[in-house]
Amino acid sequence: TKGNQIKTGDKFVVRVSPTNAVLTPEMISLTNSQGQNLNEFLSVQKVEKYNGLLSRAAGNNGLWEVTVALKNYDEKAFSAVTETKVGNDTKAILFAVQVNNTLSTAETREVISSYDLTLDWQAYTPQNGLNFFVNEKNVNKIHNRYSASENNTPVEYKELEWKNGVSTTVIGLDKSNTNVKQGDNRQRESVYPAVQGKALTISLSTKDNEVEAPKNIRAIYVTLDSQNAVESAPSEINAWNSYEYTGLNTVVEGTSTEITINGDNIIDDIIGFRVYAVNYDGTLVDPDGKAFYVKLGKEAATWETVNTVVTPSANDATLVDMTKSEAEAVTLSKLSAPYQATWTTDKIDNNQPVFHAYFVDSEGHEIYDTNYMLNAALERVDFSKVVKVYTRPTGVDWKKYEDGKEYNGTLTIKNEDGFVLATLNVTMTKEIPTTLPQGFSIKDKQVIDGIYNCYMIADNWAASQASKGAMPIENLINFGLGQADQYNVTFASSVKDGDKDKDVTVNGAQSIEVVKSYIDNKTEHATKVVYNYGKISSKKNSAGEYENVIVEAATFNTVYCCFYKPEVHTWAWATRENLGLAANANLPYSTNLTYGNNAAAPTTAHIWGTNAIDKLFSTALKDAYGSSLSIESAKLTSDATGKEDYFKVDFTKANVFEAIKTDIGSNPKQDVPSTLTINCKDSYGHDVTITLKMVVKPRK
Repeated sequence: TKGNQIKTGDKFVVRVSPTNAVLTPEMISLTNSQGQNLNEFLSVQKVEKYNGLLSRAAGNNGLWEVTVALKNYDEKAFSAVTETKVGNDTKAILFAVQVNNTLSTAETREVISSYDLTLDWQAYTPQNGLNFFVNEKNVNKIHNRYSASENNTPVEYKELEWKNGVSTTVIGLDKSNTNVKQGDNRQRESVYPAVQGKALTISLSTKDNEVEAPKNIRAIYVTLDSQNAVESAPSEINAWNSYEYTGLNTVVEGTSTEITINGDNIIDDIIGFRVYAVNYDGTLVDPDGKAFYVKLGKEAATWETVNTVVTPSANDATLVDMTKSEAEAVTLSKLSAPYQATWTTDKIDNNQPVFHAYFVDSEGHEIYDTNYMLNAALERVDFSKVVKVYTRPTGVDWKKYEDGKEYNGTLTIKNEDGFVLATLNVTMTKEIPTTLPQGFSIKDKQVIDGIYNCYMIADNWAASQASKGAMPIENLINFGLGQADQYNVTFASSVKDGDKDKDVTVNGAQSIEVVKSYIDNKTEHATKVVYNYGKISSKKNSAGEYENVIVEAATFNTVYCCFYKPEVHTWAWATRENLGLAANANLPYSTNLTYGNNAAAPTTAHIWGTNAIDKLFSTALKDAYGSSLSIESAKLTSDATGKEDYFKVDFTKANVFEAIKTDIGSNPKQDVPSTLTINCKDSYGHDVTITLKMVVKPRK
């Protein structure tokens, strides 16, 4: 109404402390340095958390945006409270923000900011020129009928603009203040893909790249672009008018509105709309509005979200982009004429997707993926054949993927007209492994009753020449799908550190190696096997460092053993089988010694060692593996007296058994059960004692 004041406001930002303090409009006023406030003139309309750039760094930063407007404008009264004379100059009075934070139980308490605000006003300037978005798309990129309809029917209508950029109040269209507008030719732009029954949001904007609502426009409304409904006129406009709309031909106060379209047989139909905006002074922003055209389509197929979990791979946790999630079952539908696909995901530290999705059919073939096949032969992909979807991260550093975080991806598939045919949401959650690699085990019968008897391989098999022994870890562990060098095995007290023993840790690709003093066949060394996945967690310790992710595999005790350990290496007289003789052949030796005669006496070739651990050591004494035994001494003693009553034994001589006496009186009167004892040294210098039964017979 002529003469009425319409006052638009402005905003300022304040910071409060503590940051969790809450401001409300009634708490706020503006005051000058003399304590005079502007409550009579100024209305605090709303107070909101500030969501501008500063707040993106922290969710609760204590910043508030205050919107204020004049209650009424009177030039003299306004000047009196906002201006002051300094000499001959007129200067603006500075104001502070005053907040009343009085508690209900306390006296009035006002908190005042620094004096940083001035008040001024300007006369209203109406908007000239119309710009808006349809959903996410600027109107400048949406088709209009500038010269012809979509079937090339000529369009006669000419768009208008205000002369000299000055709008006039319109009751009907006063064309005397308009010119034909040049340049709004969007004939070659695509029509906007509208979905039947789904709202289109039309938002006025001062920018082309994002929606920024103008402050000087009061209202918006949308009509059909009836003057350009030229196809088979009047059939087209009759069809448009027969459809059902919400929000059409409705003046909406503000800078945005919504319309929806419904009706029978409207799929693939094209409809034109025209948007008008009204300034606060009642003038039209654009004398005849601005048109845009849509094509109607069906609502997109609803595909259920696929949730996947990816765990750093046990066989090589460093190969991030080669690690697959488990494939998850999915049911998708066949799409009609898919034309374009887009794949968007959360980001980590670059612009590439954080993961990709892979689509598998019932035979296990990958028939589509968002990496290499996003738009390759998309029209030939039958999504109804997809039975599973798995994901694969794209990064090279697991630490950059947050543990337990669900990363989101969206596959959007459109047809050639830009309609969304289907949308698939996919998530990928990184989980830290808590289990061992598939297939891990301690090899069967290596650890028995909690003890690993580790038979050490000498660095020099020759008797008494070995300085240390070793055993490959691969002889102990089945690595399964894990990497050998990511297994760590710690053996307690297995190396000297001065006069103390300390632990030794080796990985699965190495050997446990100890000096010969530890190879004693009896001392138990606590042993722990773990799998080290490496630095794959995003979490840091108290020192700010990334730590290895360790999963315990097994614990037991280890005894470092020699192959000649008595419990596993036994001695006996060689059998025909040992010597490779026929079952009815005569043995080439006798364990009966006739006093004074060593004919057919046994030698080291007739003493047989049998090893329960490794048949390499199952040989005659004279053929000990790698010369790993040396005879230090030997004797033949009577079982009754324990004395060398009849023979001396020396395996270095040709005649091993020599009678002590040969006179007539020394001859035993009966058979003498006896024991042959041979004292040897093995590779590590251990004593190896061999005892065998023999009989000394009287000479007859």
